[in-house]
Amino acid sequence: MSKILLVNEYNLAREGIRKLLLDNKMIRSVEVATNSSDGMSKAKKIQPDIVIMDLGCEHLSVFDVTRRMLANNKSLKIIVLTSQVDEPFPSRVLRAGAIACLGRKSSVNDLFSAIKAARLGKRYVSTDVAQGMTQQTTHNEQVSPFITLSNRELQIMFMFVSGLKVNEIAEKLCLSPKTVSTYRYRIFNKLDVRGDVEMTHMALRYGVLKEANMLTTEYRKAS
Repeated sequence: MSKILLVNEYNLAREGIRKLLLDNKMIRSVEVATNSSDGMSKAKKIQPDIVIMDLGCEHLSVFDVTRRMLANNKSLKIIVLTSQVDEPFPSRVLRAGAIACLGRKSSVNDLFSAIKAARLGKRYVSTDVAQGMTQQTTHNEQVSPFITLSNRELQIMFMFVSGLKVNEIAEKLCLSPKTVSTYRYRIFNKLDVRGDVEMTHMALRYGVLKEANMLTTEYRKAS
């Protein structure tokens, strides 16, 4: 039986998933955390077998959180829930060390299939995530240019196209405005765009603008 840590900032989602987990015979216990800091602290303290993580507006910090949790417990299995099912996000999550990646619209069966796979040390991706990954790797003309960005650049790109300003991003990420501006122009060079408008159009063309707009609301609420 598995000991699980559930990291989710949304009360209704967190409680709903927790109850589903506790009703399953292969789950021994479920601890909960409401954000990444709480999640990392509890993961270190209680040493769960599996972490199920949905960081919401923090979700692009999932790479760092995953690495830190695994550094403290190399046998830990991490399942990531996300609304960003298109590349490059899923591949980055798996490369960071997550054992599974599920879209937020995945079924309950997907969740328990991921847990079963995790217990066996096998990777698992939900159907919507697999489709997003396959589309990017089989149709060269559709490969996202955002795959060239580092994890931090990807995070800052999302924040810019969601409408946040340099000072807001600097405050959110505990960086100086000068550092954020340096990242901004580095992103422009990598994407071969001349400004925020072209970058936003590119985000729209490759299907990430909807995700970015959703993040805008979440960032504002967290302020």
